Amino acid sequence: FLLAPEDTSSKQEGDDCLVTKLANLPRWGFLVYWVIVLLVAAVPAGWMASFLLELPMSSRKHRLVVVSRKYFHLVAVLLFLPPTLLAPSMIVLSYAVALCVLLLVETLRRMVRPQVIQRSQSSLNNFYQAFLDEKDVSRNKSMRKPSRGKQSGIFVVTHIAMIFGCALPLWVKEALFSSSLEPRYSPLSVSLLPLIGILALGVGDAAGAVVGVYCGRHKWPGTRRTIEGSIAMFVSMYSFLLVILYYTPNLSLSGSTLRDAVLAWRTFGPSLLILTLLEAFTCQIDNLCLPLVGTSLWLLLHSG
Repeated sequence: FLLAPEDTSSKQEGDDCLVTKLANLPRWGFLVYWVIVLLVAAVPAGWMASFLLELPMSSRKHRLVVVSRKYFHLVAVLLFLPPTLLAPSMIVLSYAVALCVLLLVETLRRMVRPQVIQRSQSSLNNFYQAFLDEKDVSRNKSMRKPSRGKQSGIFVVTHIAMIFGCALPLWVKEALFSSSLEPRYSPLSVSLLPLIGILALGVGDAAGAVVGVYCGRHKWPGTRRTIEGSIAMFVSMYSFLLVILYYTPNLSLSGSTLRDAVLAWRTFGPSLLILTLLEAFTCQIDNLCLPLVGTSLWLLLHSG
């Protein structure tokens, strides 16, 4: 499985695009790629964790935590986008393995007494503590009695939800369209379906949060989300979609970059707009809500 390249029989003959060439690489090459990305990403992540732990609680620290958490969304794009385009059968399995490992780690952290965790896994818990989200804290307050000291017993769900959110559209695509393509769905819509989670979480949510924190001035009614952040989310997702169409010629809508931009606006604009508004007003975990609704919208709006 790891030694063989991904099946490229569905790709066009004679296509010399970069995507087609990279698709001929053996699957173990993506394991090497993942190790390199994780090693490089670990350095700034450790620095950010140390810096955030030393800051006193303030509105400035809250903003820095929000922005720092989006760094991991960027890492998710680097990790998941290439194999999703080039080796989908491998990433389908890899998502499942990653979720099992993360759930096991979180279960062990939850079950072991905080005093034991602080002695044996202080570095790991400090890292988690630095990037804790208020949704993790608020949900755990309703599940457990407050304990003294650090919140090492908190079951952190947002990073697990991000993996699941990126995996869900690809799993749905493989479950529904692995054997045959239903006539009411276009090949382009099916090809882009696995990217919904990466598009919404890795690109849109991250861009919206960063712009909203530093440039947001006008808030949506009844929420802390800003209009500027929502605009950034929509523009980033639309731009990301155009980049994918441009660098993947067999997904081109018309063969022309300008016409592709217009057609992509008409074809995918409504889905991206609804996702943007959902992110602005939802009180649920974005990493779960956006991919779930996005996948449903994609199947609903792009059928027939």
